[in-house]
Amino acid sequence: MQNYIPVLMFLFAFSDLFSQAGQLDETFNATGKVITHIDQFNVVTSASHLQEDGKILVCGTATTTSNANDFVIARYTSDGLSDTSFNQSGYRVIDFFGKNDYCYAIDLQPDRKILLTGIVTTLASKRQTAIVRLMEDGSFDETFGDHGIMVNTTEYRENPRSIHYQDGKIIVTGSIEANLVAPLCALFRYNNDGTLDQSFGDQGLVTAVLPESYNPWFGMTQNDGKIIAGGLLLEVEGSIMLRFTPQGIIDSTFGSNGIVEIQYVNEDHKAYTILEQPDHKILVVDGITHGGKRDFAMLRYTEYGVLDSTFGINGKVVTAFSSGSNTAHAIGLQEDQKILLAGFLGTTPNHDFALARYSPDGTLDMGFGNGGKVITNFGQDDLAFEMMVQPDKKIVLAGHSIDDAGNSDFALSRYLSGLETVGTAAPEADAHPMVLYPNPAIHETTLCYFLPSDQRISIRLCGISGQHIQNLVESMERNMGEHKEKLVFDLNLLPGNYVLVLETEYSSVGIPVFLKSTN
Repeated sequence: MQNYIPVLMFLFAFSDLFSQAGQLDETFNATGKVITHIDQFNVVTSASHLQEDGKILVCGTATTTSNANDFVIARYTSDGLSDTSFNQSGYRVIDFFGKNDYCYAIDLQPDRKILLTGIVTTLASKRQTAIVRLMEDGSFDETFGDHGIMVNTTEYRENPRSIHYQDGKIIVTGSIEANLVAPLCALFRYNNDGTLDQSFGDQGLVTAVLPESYNPWFGMTQNDGKIIAGGLLLEVEGSIMLRFTPQGIIDSTFGSNGIVEIQYVNEDHKAYTILEQPDHKILVVDGITHGGKRDFAMLRYTEYGVLDSTFGINGKVVTAFSSGSNTAHAIGLQEDQKILLAGFLGTTPNHDFALARYSPDGTLDMGFGNGGKVITNFGQDDLAFEMMVQPDKKIVLAGHSIDDAGNSDFALSRYLSGLETVGTAAPEADAHPMVLYPNPAIHETTLCYFLPSDQRISIRLCGISGQHIQNLVESMERNMGEHKEKLVFDLNLLPGNYVLVLETEYSSVGIPVFLKSTN
């Protein structure tokens, strides 16, 4: 049997990790928090994206002292430092025609080029869709549009809200208006060089008629190529989403003839973003106002646009952080399928970042933060709008922080998820991350892991101080490859934090597990 002393050593270190699940990660800019001032500009955060190398992209709108608005993008290293290899300064401000421009969305191409979209005001004072494509170093991509910039020249007043790169095409979702007619839901599709794709809809444009109060807010391309666009219905205090086939045709298998409306009696629902789960279910971030206050909320739909009755209460989850106003804007999914919801709480000028974590069924994860919730104060008016889960499983929030003088700066924070694997793997072990679900668990859970070769393994349950509690798998042969082990816990175990230890011939690796009460 392998010497158990190294296992105990990493378990002692792991006890700190348990206490930190949901806490600020002080390896991120030494404090867990970053505030970045862009010279002579106030910034508002609208979107973010992770690069494959872990670097963090944040974009939004920058306002000068003369109140002109421009696109702005900043890049950080994976640990929260300004990345000066990006445009030699760590950020780039983009002005188009000297008028007001608003950046709303970002995406990355497989070749690492960066796409931005938003509204620009042309010299003729028209609101048009603009796309900017940057090289990885922050310079303009001269092969795209006019020296890296494409501005539509349609007859419409346009409001783009999302951008997605898919199979060599660029898809922008939003709305268009013409001649004081109510807004239409709109999809634009472009070729890789920035020209409109004439094979899509009507010369690159697809539209759908919606209620007059439609205000676009989000869009998504699904793994099967279908496109979801949606936003707010201001007059009825609800939201709406539509699904199109990859060819731009309304998908009649979704909701009612391709449309899902989100409306509840005596409640104001504002859907801000959506996320597709691996099982094709759709999570909707929902700012809900009821009883005179706003709370975090999310809805889950099946792939056919029907509320998922296995999630929360009839497909809806509502979380109050405080007795005041709480607004969710961002959503993330961990590899163990736990759901992260982020936004802010409080009132101006005293908002704070807010983060919550849920089990896959929508119940708050009590092993995270304080009862499933985390609040972060930068000491100013702090609003989180974006979330990313890094490859090392750490959680990053992005937003902006406004000081007492009204100066607004990019603000980021990073948290430990509790999934960071700690072990004593030897170099030849080729250790791979483990995934555990459900977690929290009651009487049983499933451990997923990978073996680089045929090996004999054991799986043990230990306390966070290293004491052995239960043998779950004892010295069994397992072949090279991926494995799923169903583990059943002793019914007499008390609820609380534990460690599952996977021992192989080369390593001992642990992952936290929280056992909850059956009550």
